[in-house]
Amino acid sequence: GSNNCRPYDDLDAFLKDPEMTAVYIATPPESHLEVARKVAEAGKVAYVEKPVGRCAAETKAIIDAFQKHNVPIYTAYTSRAYART
Repeated sequence: GSNNCRPYDDLDAFLKDPEMTAVYIATPPESHLEVARKVAEAGKVAYVEKPVGRCAAETKAIIDAFQKHNVPIYTAYTSRAYART
């Protein structure tokens, strides 16, 4: 059966897809700000791989972009869910 997966090589085209409701930002940290701003403007929920920003000011700018558009943003920090041994 079809899983309805579609490849994209253009972020703007991807963000215009109404079936996409969330984005996992796992690009290199130096691109997080640019990508996150576009995701927020598109109204998509974001899961951002850590570090969210390269410094406190950049992280704040990313958070501010999502707050401005009233869109949730989450930090992908899965290791907190693993048992510590």
